[in-house]
Amino acid sequence: MSYTAPLKDMLFDIEHLARIDEIAQMPGFGDAGLDTAAA
Repeated sequence: MSYTAPLKDMLFDIEHLARIDEIAQMPGFGDAGLDTAAA
């Protein structure tokens, strides 16, 4: 039996709950974005 992480759910949380787009606007976090998280 193997574990498969719930990536779709995790990306939803990062985008909507953690508001990664707002974090990416902070100094030093320009590379933090949903594309980077999805990679």
